[in-house]
Amino acid sequence: MTTIYQMTHQKQNVETQVAEITLNANDLKYEKLLSKILPSNITAPFAFETIGHIIHLNFKDEILPYKYLIAEYLLKKHKNIRTVVNKVNKITSMFRECPFELLAGEPVYETTLKEKGFTFFIDYKNVYWNSRLSGERERLVICIPKNSFVIDVMAGVGGFGVYLAKLNNCRVISNDLNPVGFECIKKNIKLNKIADLIVSSNEDGRELIKKSEFERRKYCEDQVVYYIMNLPKTAMEFLDSFTGAEKRF
Repeated sequence: MTTIYQMTHQKQNVETQVAEITLNANDLKYEKLLSKILPSNITAPFAFETIGHIIHLNFKDEILPYKYLIAEYLLKKHKNIRTVVNKVNKITSMFRECPFELLAGEPVYETTLKEKGFTFFIDYKNVYWNSRLSGERERLVICIPKNSFVIDVMAGVGGFGVYLAKLNNCRVISNDLNPVGFECIKKNIKLNKIADLIVSSNEDGRELIKKSEFERRKYCEDQVVYYIMNLPKTAMEFLDSFTGAEKRF
């Protein structure tokens, strides 16, 4: 698109000149671009999630005809972005991988991000991560007392445990059934220098709960155990594992 600007010098005896300046999509803000390319009856998707060098979009069906154009714009507009993906289905896998398609950039899904002063390594194709949970991570730091013993049953890449260990000096077992998540937990323990406070585990959450009394006695004798189960849809199904756990050892 082309915009005409009239440039007038204030001094006397200087002629008025007209300069022609050509603008392209990269000169527009994201919201302005969408208003230009999307039909007026479509609600523009302004929000997206950034995970390290990855932008994750979640387009509705009516946006899909424009998905590659929008993705290429975001890739060029943000110099630190290398990969743009779009969610294509609900998360149904046991390991909670997010199904997505590559729209622009490189198929590089291992990334590192900064959050509230912490560093997290994430294999985004193979593990669950949600940056919007940063507020929940901060909330648990307020709710769980300092120096507590915590078992994160479905830890993902270990985000909750890192916060609690670093900020509250908690002793944490960060567990995830996903073997890739388990490897991410180990890396994040090293990245945040809390190897003396977090133990990583790769087993079924039910089995970990069943032996949790043994774990408590191994690390502390008289402390209350705080359990985190960030799996809203099915966490209730794990409650039967607590029955009799304190009597097994």
